[in-house]
Amino acid sequence: RGYTRVLYGDHGAYLELERAHLLWDAWQPYSGKNSEYYDLFMTKGTGAGCVAYEQKKTVADKPNPPRTGTHFATHNRTESGYADYQVGKYYIDVHKIECRRVEED
Repeated sequence: RGYTRVLYGDHGAYLELERAHLLWDAWQPYSGKNSEYYDLFMTKGTGAGCVAYEQKKTVADKPNPPRTGTHFATHNRTESGYADYQVGKYYIDVHKIECRRVEED
C-alpha cells in the first residue's frame, strides 16, 4: 500500500510509513520490549516475522544509535540526533522485508 520515504540514518535504512500504509490484519502489538521512543508491532503467525516501529518520540536527544545490528554507525550527531524519525510514523528495516507482486482479482 505504499510508503512515505526511505530514511537513511546512522542505524541503517528504514521504510517510513503512515498508519494507512500497513495492512493491520497482518500485525499484532509486540508484548515484549518497547521503549520511550517507540512501540513495536510484529507480523502475525509463526516464525521471526517482520517488525514495525511506531515512533513515539524523536531521537534528537540521541547522538548515536544503539550498537545493535549490522548497519549502525557512530557519528555523534549532537545537534540533530542519529536519524530523522518522526513521531506518529512507522518504520521497517529495509533489509527485513521482501517484495512480491500480487495479482488482484
